[in-house]
Amino acid sequence: MRKLWQRMAKTAAWLCAVVATFPFPPPTDVTSDPSRVFVYFAPFIVAILVGLFSLPIGKFAKKPSALRWRLVPVALLVAGIISFLAYEDLKSKYTADYQGDQRVIGWTFTDEGRTHHDYEKGIANRQLLMDAAGDPSKIWTADSIRKASFWIRVSYLLTVITLAACVITLLQAFELHEKQRK
Repeated sequence: MRKLWQRMAKTAAWLCAVVATFPFPPPTDVTSDPSRVFVYFAPFIVAILVGLFSLPIGKFAKKPSALRWRLVPVALLVAGIISFLAYEDLKSKYTADYQGDQRVIGWTFTDEGRTHHDYEKGIANRQLLMDAAGDPSKIWTADSIRKASFWIRVSYLLTVITLAACVITLLQAFELHEKQRK
């Protein structure tokens, strides 16, 4: 019975990793259609990667090493926290709200954007985007918007993957601990 519950818990952790990508998608980059594809494809990427990560866990579980299975979840938790903080930092720096929608912005101004920014010292990115009628490419270069969008998405995926892997390895550690107690 205990094995059944442990398998169910691992499956639940795997499903949580997939489901977590739906309510918290990265900001939509409205300047290009491919970014929308990423938002819909991300849950599948996470599902496959977490599933692949689960395979070696089953193999290594046959060779119990209590210390390793205590350190792996801790290392993954630290990596997950760091990637989450990086994601939040990137999101706060390179997105701006426009009529309730988070839009990805860049870090390099266009000539028009530089002029507008220099004219109104201290203007917020949100106001710059508002003045550009929600079109970030009028203020920031397309290349810097694309790069910001890429790094936001990478940090988001790393966060989801590492935290899901942390839960799975933590459950594995509990299972090995129970085996060693017997």
